[in-house]
Amino acid sequence: MWSDSTTSVGFNGQIELPKLNQRMSPPFPTRARRQPILLLAVGWALLCVFSPWQQVHPSDNSLVQTLSRAPLWTTHYRALPGAEVDALEFLLEACLVLCLALLLRTYHTNP
Repeated sequence: MWSDSTTSVGFNGQIELPKLNQRMSPPFPTRARRQPILLLAVGWALLCVFSPWQQVHPSDNSLVQTLSRAPLWTTHYRALPGAEVDALEFLLEACLVLCLALLLRTYHTNP
């Protein structure tokens, strides 16, 4: 197929293919990679079920009363005037869940 004549057009020699990385990840997550994802999903679900609620005074926004924890979709606190999810505490707890999942992933990838 390959010839050394001057009329041939092409490459004379062998084509070198790059070697495949032997440490390629499998197509499905292994147990060590599933644990951080599972922790993140469980933490997010718990945060949605037990989210912090607060009640802001209707006339003065600086007066805030912390209510109990309740699901995001609850109608229990909706009857109270000024009741809402405490966004700052919710965000802090969501960041904590994310940091724990990332730390667990780092621990499993670099033992």
